[in-house]
Amino acid sequence: LGVFEALGQGAKTADELARELELDARATAILLAALTALGALERDGARHAIAADLRGTLLPGSPDYAGNLFLHDLWHWTSWGRLDASLREGAAWTRREGDPHLGNPEVLRRFLPNYVLAMEQSEGGASEKLAERLARLEPARVLDLGGGSGGLLVALLELLPKSRGTLVEHAFSLARANESVSRSPARERIALLAQDFEKEGIPAGHDLIVLSRVLMGMAPERAGRLIERAAGALEAGGALVVHEFDSETRVGALLSLDMLLHTGGAAHPRAELEAWLAGAGLALESSRRLLPYTRVSIARKAR
Repeated sequence: LGVFEALGQGAKTADELARELELDARATAILLAALTALGALERDGARHAIAADLRGTLLPGSPDYAGNLFLHDLWHWTSWGRLDASLREGAAWTRREGDPHLGNPEVLRRFLPNYVLAMEQSEGGASEKLAERLARLEPARVLDLGGGSGGLLVALLELLPKSRGTLVEHAFSLARANESVSRSPARERIALLAQDFEKEGIPAGHDLIVLSRVLMGMAPERAGRLIERAAGALEAGGALVVHEFDSETRVGALLSLDMLLHTGGAAHPRAELEAWLAGAGLALESSRRLLPYTRVSIARKAR
C-alpha cells in the first residue's frame, strides 16, 4: 500500500495518510494503531511516524532495507493455506485460481525482479564468507550457476585478480547482476550469460563450478541430475561447490516445508547430497558450516 514510504516523508495523521494513499480513514486508523502496538510506528498525539530504529529496515534505499523480502513472503502467504494439499500429494501447490497474489497479473509482473532483490536481502553475508573460502582453491576460471545478481562471483573475483568468471542466470536476474558487476573492479573479467542451465548445455572450460542455494528449489530427481551434469562439464581436477541450507538446522527444516509447498524442493539431507556427488564421480574434500544454518560441500573431479 505504500504506508511506510509515505510515513518516511514525515509524520502523518490517519486522515492525512488515508487521503494520500486513497484508503478508508477508519481502516487506516486501525492499521496505524496496530503497527504502533507492534513497535513499528511511534505516535506523537494524532501523528504517526516510523520508529527510529526501523527506518532503515522499512524504507527503500537503505542498505538495511528488507521490504523486498517482506513482499516475497507476502506473495507466498495464501499458498500456505494449501499446505495440506501439498502434504497429501507430495508436490508443490501450483493451482493459482483465485489466489489474490500469485494469481494476480500485476503481482506476477513484479514477482521475479522482486525475488532477485529478496534473495540478496536474505543471504546473511554468505557471499563474502563463501568467497573467502573458495579463494583458497585458487581457481582460474569460475562458473556460477544460478548465482542471482552475482554477489558471490563479484566478491570471489575481487579476491582473485588473475581469475575470470561466468554467471549463468535467467535474464530477469542478469538485469540486476549488470548493476552489481558494473560497479566492481573485476567487471572486465566477468561474463554474464542468460541461459536456462537445466534445459541448455552447461558451459565447459571451468575449474570451479558453484551451486549456491540452487538445489533447494528442486525436487530430488532434478537436483541429482544437475549435479551429474555439472560434474560432467567440470575440467579434470576441478572442484564442484555446493552451498545449501542444512536440513538439520531449524532454518533448514522450516525452509524445506516452504520449498515443498512452492517448488517441490527441500533443503536436501547431507547424506543425499553426498550420494549425488559420489554418483557423479566426484570425491568429497570437505563439508563444513558457512553460516549457522548453511553448509558448503567441496568435491573434486579426478585428473
